[in-house]
Amino acid sequence: TTSTTMTQVIKHLDVPTLTEIVNFNVRKKNQIEEGASKKELTAALLHDIELAGIKHLVYALKVEQLTEAVDMLEIDHKDNNPKNKMVLTKRLKESMKEEGVKQWIGSCDNAPVLENFARALNIRGFTTMGVRVLRKAVEDEIMLAGSQIVFGNLNLNLLKQCCELAKIPNYETTSSKKPLIQAIVFQLEIAAPVKAKRKPTRKPKFAQIEDCETYDQLFQHYKLQDLVNWCNDNGVKSYGTKKVVIQRILAYLSGDKENTMSSDKVNKPRATKPKAAPKKAATPTTSRKSRKAEKEPEPEPEPESEPEEEEEDEAIEDVEEAVEERSAEPEEDDEEEDDEPKTASEASEEVVAPESEVDESESIRMESSETNALEGVVVAAIGKINKERVFDIVVKNGGVAHKDAKLNKKINYLVVDDPKKEKYQRAKKLGIEIVGEQWINQYE
Repeated sequence: TTSTTMTQVIKHLDVPTLTEIVNFNVRKKNQIEEGASKKELTAALLHDIELAGIKHLVYALKVEQLTEAVDMLEIDHKDNNPKNKMVLTKRLKESMKEEGVKQWIGSCDNAPVLENFARALNIRGFTTMGVRVLRKAVEDEIMLAGSQIVFGNLNLNLLKQCCELAKIPNYETTSSKKPLIQAIVFQLEIAAPVKAKRKPTRKPKFAQIEDCETYDQLFQHYKLQDLVNWCNDNGVKSYGTKKVVIQRILAYLSGDKENTMSSDKVNKPRATKPKAAPKKAATPTTSRKSRKAEKEPEPEPEPESEPEEEEEDEAIEDVEEAVEERSAEPEEDDEEEDDEPKTASEASEEVVAPESEVDESESIRMESSETNALEGVVVAAIGKINKERVFDIVVKNGGVAHKDAKLNKKINYLVVDDPKKEKYQRAKKLGIEIVGEQWINQYE
């Protein structure tokens, strides 16, 4: 029987293990202190198993079944509702606890109540059993359910400790609580783990590339490099991703050779020309540095544009200042001027007459000149032009070369690179005529 089986299991357990099991299932205030005997611990453990079985049975019964069992006891419910499941459960549980499972079931002669208990405990074949056999079956099933509940509350290490003391083999091979609980309650052996034999994996047979008909056959069984090598051997275009190459191979195998065949230049590796041996010099007369100096011509100096532009800006600023000074002069000077245009000689007389007005450091006059076409005319030059050439032509023609970068109203002509530039037009306010290099070329 179940009670006898559990008694045999408990006999194998030592006092510390029994104490730990009993205290594991009760509250701290009801725990058994150390020093209790094995007989006391065994009785406490069996009592816990019996209470757990009673709870399992009572909670498994339905209201009708509870009502039938409680009516048999003829209990006075007082003010409580006799049809309430909680009230009925409490009354039946109290009655069984008071008398004990063995005595309560043994004194029950009501077959329908015993059948309801058997139905709630899932006992098979109870309909064919007599009352005496049915009593024993219900009693054993209550103790069996309680044992499973009590040992199911333990942790894995404590269950393995119980199996070790009960000498149950192969307990260390499992890491689950369920086989350990069944081995303890039913006194069963734990089956040794069987290593499953691994079936040898067969390598799938796959067709050759030229025999493949679908995309999956080529994609699953061949790498990209294998497909590219096949394309190179069969004259098929081999560039692109794996998907592109597979689609091209399938098109080629289906007969589309016009769009899939490659020219010799595509797949064949480029032929590398062997490097020619360096020629030895017959007579090394000059060194490497000298030869390099002979081959590489000296670079021509680039015209310094930035300083010239700065000079032009300064010159234009001077022109604006001069214009402002001129506008500040009284208007009577403008009325005295003649309306008739001045000749070059008259302009030169006005410029040269006061010697203090023309600075000797700024202008150069040649006493012996070849022609006098520019006699008395003051000429300045700014911008990206050959100023030395301009000044030479001016001096040869009897003119005055204004080499200073600052402009003033004494200047008659200003030679620039581009007379149409807006910044040069401001010099006209001083009466300076803006001309290009073509003007000076006529006096050359």
